[in-house]
Amino acid sequence: MEPIANPIEESYYTRFYNFLVDMQDPRTSVWPLMGSPTPLICILIVYLLFCNYIGPYLMKDREPFELKKTLIVYNFLQVLCSAYIVYELSQCGWGFKDPYNWLCEPVPYDRSPKSMRMCRICYFYYLNKLVELLDTVFFIMRKKFTHVTFLHVYHHFSMPAASFVGVKYLAGGHGTFFGFMNANVHIVMYSYYLLAAFGPKIRSSYGGKSTLQSFKF
Repeated sequence: MEPIANPIEESYYTRFYNFLVDMQDPRTSVWPLMGSPTPLICILIVYLLFCNYIGPYLMKDREPFELKKTLIVYNFLQVLCSAYIVYELSQCGWGFKDPYNWLCEPVPYDRSPKSMRMCRICYFYYLNKLVELLDTVFFIMRKKFTHVTFLHVYHHFSMPAASFVGVKYLAGGHGTFFGFMNANVHIVMYSYYLLAAFGPKIRSSYGGKSTLQSFKF
Protein backbone atom coordinates (compact mmCIF):
# COMPACT_ATOMS: atom_id res chain seq x y z
CA MET A 1 0.00 0.00 0.00
CA GLU A 2 1.49 3.35 -1.03
CA PRO A 3 1.91 5.96 1.71
CA ILE A 4 -0.50 8.86 1.66
CA ALA A 5 1.28 12.15 1.01
CA ASN A 6 0.86 14.87 3.58
CA PRO A 7 -0.99 17.77 1.88
CA ILE A 8 0.66 20.32 4.19
CA GLU A 9 4.16 19.07 3.32
CA GLU A 10 3.24 19.03 -0.36
CA SER A 11 2.05 22.61 -0.09
CA TYR A 12 5.28 23.83 1.51
CA TYR A 13 7.39 21.87 -0.97
CA THR A 14 5.39 23.20 -3.90
CA ARG A 15 5.77 26.79 -2.74
CA PHE A 16 9.50 26.36 -2.25
CA TYR A 17 9.87 24.72 -5.66
CA ASN A 18 7.83 27.46 -7.31
CA PHE A 19 10.03 30.08 -5.72
CA LEU A 20 13.26 28.44 -6.88
CA VAL A 21 12.16 27.45 -10.37
CA ASP A 22 8.90 28.98 -11.55
CA MET A 23 9.58 32.48 -10.23
CA GLN A 24 13.16 32.79 -11.50
CA ASP A 25 13.95 35.48 -14.02
CA PRO A 26 14.09 33.80 -17.44
CA ARG A 27 16.47 36.48 -18.68
CA THR A 28 19.24 35.50 -16.25
CA SER A 29 18.51 31.89 -15.28
CA VAL A 30 20.18 30.53 -18.43
CA TRP A 31 23.54 32.19 -17.69
CA PRO A 32 26.47 30.22 -16.20
CA LEU A 33 26.22 29.65 -12.42
CA MET A 34 22.63 30.92 -12.41
CA GLY A 35 20.58 27.82 -13.26
CA SER A 36 20.93 26.27 -9.81
CA PRO A 37 22.22 27.42 -6.40
CA THR A 38 24.26 24.19 -6.08
CA PRO A 39 27.53 25.55 -7.59
CA LEU A 40 27.38 28.61 -5.34
CA ILE A 41 26.65 26.50 -2.27
CA CYS A 42 29.67 24.30 -3.07
CA ILE A 43 31.91 27.36 -3.56
CA LEU A 44 30.82 28.89 -0.25
CA ILE A 45 31.28 25.61 1.64
CA VAL A 46 34.83 25.32 0.27
CA TYR A 47 35.39 28.97 1.21
CA LEU A 48 34.35 28.38 4.83
CA LEU A 49 36.45 25.22 5.05
CA PHE A 50 39.46 27.07 3.67
CA CYS A 51 39.00 30.01 6.07
CA ASN A 52 38.63 27.89 9.18
CA TYR A 53 40.61 24.71 8.52
CA ILE A 54 42.39 24.17 5.22
CA GLY A 55 44.11 27.56 4.91
CA PRO A 56 45.47 27.80 8.49
CA TYR A 57 46.57 24.15 8.32
CA LEU A 58 48.46 24.60 5.04
CA MET A 59 50.17 27.78 6.31
CA LYS A 60 50.95 26.46 9.79
CA ASP A 61 54.60 25.53 9.09
CA ARG A 62 55.18 27.85 6.16
CA GLU A 63 56.57 31.34 5.89
CA PRO A 64 54.00 33.93 4.80
CA PHE A 65 53.85 34.72 1.09
CA GLU A 66 54.67 38.30 0.14
CA LEU A 67 52.37 38.47 -2.91
CA LYS A 68 53.31 42.08 -3.60
CA LYS A 69 52.98 41.94 -7.39
CA THR A 70 49.89 39.74 -7.15
CA LEU A 71 48.18 42.19 -4.80
CA ILE A 72 49.06 45.17 -6.98
CA VAL A 73 47.51 43.53 -10.04
CA TYR A 74 44.51 42.19 -8.11
CA ASN A 75 43.67 45.48 -6.40
CA PHE A 76 44.14 47.43 -9.62
CA LEU A 77 41.72 45.11 -11.42
CA GLN A 78 39.23 45.44 -8.55
CA VAL A 79 39.36 49.22 -8.84
CA LEU A 80 38.62 48.91 -12.56
CA CYS A 81 35.79 46.42 -11.98
CA SER A 82 34.20 48.61 -9.30
CA ALA A 83 34.47 51.68 -11.51
CA TYR A 84 32.88 49.75 -14.38
CA ILE A 85 30.00 48.65 -12.13
CA VAL A 86 29.41 52.22 -10.97
CA TYR A 87 29.44 53.48 -14.55
CA GLU A 88 27.03 50.83 -15.82
CA LEU A 89 24.62 51.23 -12.91
CA SER A 90 24.65 54.99 -13.37
CA GLN A 91 23.81 54.50 -17.04
CA CYS A 92 21.05 51.99 -16.28
CA GLY A 93 19.19 53.88 -13.58
CA TRP A 94 21.26 55.58 -10.89
CA GLY A 95 22.60 58.47 -12.96
CA PHE A 96 21.11 61.65 -14.33
CA LYS A 97 20.00 60.20 -17.67
CA ASP A 98 16.55 58.59 -17.44
CA PRO A 99 17.00 57.88 -13.70
CA TYR A 100 15.22 55.39 -11.50
CA ASN A 101 12.64 56.57 -8.98
CA TRP A 102 14.70 57.21 -5.83
CA LEU A 103 11.75 56.39 -3.57
CA CYS A 104 10.67 53.08 -5.08
CA GLU A 105 11.63 51.48 -8.38
CA PRO A 106 10.04 48.12 -9.28
CA VAL A 107 12.00 45.43 -11.09
CA PRO A 108 11.48 45.68 -14.88
CA TYR A 109 11.16 42.17 -16.29
CA ASP A 110 11.03 43.26 -19.92
CA ARG A 111 13.79 42.68 -22.47
CA SER A 112 14.38 46.27 -23.46
CA PRO A 113 18.02 47.28 -24.08
CA LYS A 114 18.15 49.20 -20.79
CA SER A 115 16.68 46.33 -18.76
CA MET A 116 19.02 43.77 -20.31
CA ARG A 117 21.97 46.05 -19.71
CA MET A 118 20.97 46.19 -16.06
CA CYS A 119 20.71 42.39 -15.97
CA ARG A 120 24.21 42.03 -17.39
CA ILE A 121 25.82 44.41 -14.91
CA CYS A 122 24.00 42.71 -12.02
CA TYR A 123 25.42 39.41 -13.24
CA PHE A 124 28.89 40.93 -13.52
CA TYR A 125 28.51 42.26 -9.97
CA TYR A 126 27.65 38.75 -8.76
CA LEU A 127 30.67 37.21 -10.49
CA ASN A 128 32.90 39.87 -9.00
CA LYS A 129 31.64 38.99 -5.52
CA LEU A 130 32.89 35.46 -6.13
CA VAL A 131 36.28 36.83 -7.19
CA GLU A 132 36.41 38.91 -4.00
CA LEU A 133 36.62 35.70 -1.99
CA LEU A 134 40.30 35.94 -2.90
CA ASP A 135 40.59 38.77 -0.35
CA THR A 136 40.44 36.16 2.39
CA VAL A 137 42.69 33.73 0.53
CA PHE A 138 45.40 36.38 0.25
CA PHE A 139 45.10 37.24 3.95
CA ILE A 140 45.62 33.61 4.89
CA MET A 141 48.50 33.11 2.45
CA ARG A 142 50.20 36.13 4.04
CA LYS A 143 49.36 34.76 7.52
CA LYS A 144 47.32 37.86 8.36
CA PHE A 145 45.00 35.72 10.46
CA THR A 146 43.86 38.64 12.62
CA HIS A 147 42.29 40.17 9.49
CA VAL A 148 40.11 37.11 8.95
CA THR A 149 37.49 38.14 11.51
CA PHE A 150 33.95 36.85 11.83
CA LEU A 151 32.65 40.07 10.25
CA HIS A 152 35.07 39.71 7.32
CA VAL A 153 34.09 36.10 6.63
CA TYR A 154 30.39 36.82 7.13
CA HIS A 155 30.52 39.72 4.67
CA HIS A 156 32.34 37.77 1.96
CA PHE A 157 30.09 34.75 2.51
CA SER A 158 26.81 36.66 2.43
CA MET A 159 27.51 39.00 -0.50
CA PRO A 160 27.68 36.27 -3.20
CA ALA A 161 24.59 34.60 -1.72
CA ALA A 162 22.59 37.83 -1.69
CA SER A 163 23.84 38.75 -5.18
CA PHE A 164 22.80 35.35 -6.53
CA VAL A 165 19.26 35.84 -5.24
CA GLY A 166 19.19 39.35 -6.67
CA VAL A 167 20.33 38.30 -10.15
CA LYS A 168 18.14 35.20 -10.27
CA TYR A 169 14.93 36.88 -9.12
CA LEU A 170 15.36 40.66 -8.92
CA ALA A 171 17.78 41.77 -11.64
CA GLY A 172 17.00 45.48 -11.54
CA GLY A 173 14.89 47.87 -9.57
CA HIS A 174 15.58 49.55 -6.27
CA GLY A 175 17.75 46.76 -4.85
CA THR A 176 20.53 47.63 -7.28
CA PHE A 177 21.12 50.88 -5.38
CA PHE A 178 22.93 48.92 -2.66
CA GLY A 179 25.27 47.47 -5.27
CA PHE A 180 25.81 50.97 -6.62
CA MET A 181 26.84 52.26 -3.18
CA ASN A 182 28.94 49.17 -2.47
CA ALA A 183 30.86 49.57 -5.72
CA ASN A 184 31.54 53.25 -4.98
CA VAL A 185 33.03 52.34 -1.61
CA HIS A 186 35.08 49.58 -3.23
CA ILE A 187 36.69 52.04 -5.63
CA VAL A 188 38.14 53.92 -2.67
CA MET A 189 38.87 50.81 -0.60
CA TYR A 190 40.73 48.89 -3.30
CA SER A 191 42.57 52.08 -4.28
CA TYR A 192 43.84 52.19 -0.71
CA TYR A 193 44.81 48.51 -0.86
CA LEU A 194 46.59 49.17 -4.14
CA LEU A 195 48.64 51.99 -2.66
CA ALA A 196 49.33 49.96 0.49
CA ALA A 197 50.72 47.12 -1.62
CA PHE A 198 53.52 49.42 -2.80
CA GLY A 199 55.08 50.00 0.60
CA PRO A 200 54.85 50.00 4.42
CA LYS A 201 54.42 53.76 4.84
CA ILE A 202 50.94 53.82 3.35
CA ARG A 203 50.12 50.39 4.75
CA SER A 204 50.72 51.64 8.31
CA SER A 205 47.87 54.14 7.99
CA TYR A 206 45.23 51.88 9.55
CA GLY A 207 42.88 54.68 10.54
CA GLY A 208 41.68 55.26 7.00
CA LYS A 209 41.46 51.54 6.35
CA SER A 210 39.26 50.94 9.39
CA THR A 211 36.94 53.78 8.42
CA LEU A 212 36.54 52.43 4.89
CA GLN A 213 35.87 48.88 6.09
CA SER A 214 33.32 50.06 8.65
CA PHE A 215 31.48 52.11 6.01
CA LYS A 216 31.54 49.15 3.60
CA PHE A 217 30.09 46.72 6.16
